[in-house]
Amino acid sequence: MGNLLPYNPLDKKIVGASVSGALLGRKLQTEKGLPAFHGAGIFVIYYSGSFDASHQLIERNQGADPVARIVVGKAILAGGRKGDAASEGSKTKALCTRLRKHAESITANENLKIGNFSVPVCCR
Repeated sequence: MGNLLPYNPLDKKIVGASVSGALLGRKLQTEKGLPAFHGAGIFVIYYSGSFDASHQLIERNQGADPVARIVVGKAILAGGRKGDAASEGSKTKALCTRLRKHAESITANENLKIGNFSVPVCCR
C-alpha cells in the first residue's frame, strides 16, 4: 500500500482546505450593504475597482469568481488571545465589527469606492 498516512482531521493542510472551501465557495456581496450579524472568524476582501495602482489585481478579480484577495484577516472573541474567551461565541459581533471598520477606512479614502470591495457572504 505504500506510505499511506492515517487520516488526521486536525492536520493543518486538511483544516486549511476545509476552511478555504467553506469560505471561498460562498457568493460575494459588496461591503457597502453588509448586514449586521453575530460571530467571530476569518474573512477575505476582494477589490475589483479601477484604481490605477492595482491594475493587475483588478484583472484577476473581474467577473463572478475573483481569485486575488487583498485582505485576509480574522476577528476573534474578546479575550481569545489570552485563552479566556467567552464560551458563547454566537453572541459576539467581532467579525461584523471588523468588516465595518475596513469599510469605514475604505470610505474615508477619496481614491476608493466601497462598492468595488466585496466579501464572501458572512451570514445566511
